[in-house]
Amino acid sequence: MIERDFPCTPDGIVGAQSFLEEVCVSPKPAVILDEVASNIVRCSGATGFSIGLSNLEGGGMEMVFTDDGAPFDPT
Repeated sequence: MIERDFPCTPDGIVGAQSFLEEVCVSPKPAVILDEVASNIVRCSGATGFSIGLSNLEGGGMEMVFTDDGAPFDPT
């Protein structure tokens, strides 16, 4: 797994998108990254976030997002 840290800002989202473009040719994971990272930046109160990427058998990819913000409470 490769992992990078980003600030919890709009510039951090742009940096995360650039990171993904370096390792992935498909645009589909970029939509997932944008949604999750935007929610972290807008709603969590985090100071930063990390993204871990690893390739899975069969050509898939695992994306792991970690932040230091408040836990999500759907209620």
